[in-house]
Amino acid sequence: MAQEARGAGNATKKPLVVYSRKRCKGSALRLAPGKAAPIDAPFASVVFDPR
Repeated sequence: MAQEARGAGNATKKPLVVYSRKRCKGSALRLAPGKAAPIDAPFASVVFDPR
């Protein structure tokens, strides 16, 4: 992503992981389908359908 965002939401049917820094670095937060991160949780990269 070009810039940091906040409050990720998972609108897919599979899990995803959002990372606080670019290139999947920093803190990771796994989101189940239909779930959302706290509104103030920053993220800068995402992996869809992680293993």
